[in-house]
Amino acid sequence: MKLQFDVTLDDLVEFQRHFYTTSKPLRRQQSWIIIGLSAFAVATSLLVNSTLPVELRLVIAALFIVPLPLFFRLVMPLALRFGIRRLLNEDSAGGMLGRRDLTADEDGLTEITDVNETRHRWPAITQVDETDTHDYLFISALQAHVIPKDRIFSGNLDEFLQFAREMVARHATGCFRAGVDQARRLNSRTELRP
Repeated sequence: MKLQFDVTLDDLVEFQRHFYTTSKPLRRQQSWIIIGLSAFAVATSLLVNSTLPVELRLVIAALFIVPLPLFFRLVMPLALRFGIRRLLNEDSAGGMLGRRDLTADEDGLTEITDVNETRHRWPAITQVDETDTHDYLFISALQAHVIPKDRIFSGNLDEFLQFAREMVARHATGCFRAGVDQARRLNSRTELRP
């Protein structure tokens, strides 16, 4: 099963935006940052020796705290987008942009670009995400095969994704089981020395 498509800089930026807005560990980290900065703002406003009344110092702290979630929701994605565009300009993207062939078979995915050929076995594919404009086949928490839905030259995207989901589901439990079995074999061979 094969897809041929084109990946642009906008597609990579969209992937980073998708990751930034859907990653649970990243969201959890942002929540802890907001809590920590909020506690710091309140403590600072209360501990600073000032002639201002405590209520006014707490209002000033609140004015600092309230924009924090907006900062993470609005400003950070814009900064991320700017940074990615700056790092991945069209001239230096070396295989990240342009036409690619993505082939799926029983063993895994093969991606071929003008400058490289990459093979990922199904146990390496951690999840398949779909948005209105893109599909993502994650090979790590931060890396994915990006498939823009509007720039597919050949192949059936729905069949490809159905096959990919079946393979990921089939190999997810097998991979975990194999990892547990391998750990048990290693532990059984380990000798304790005095």
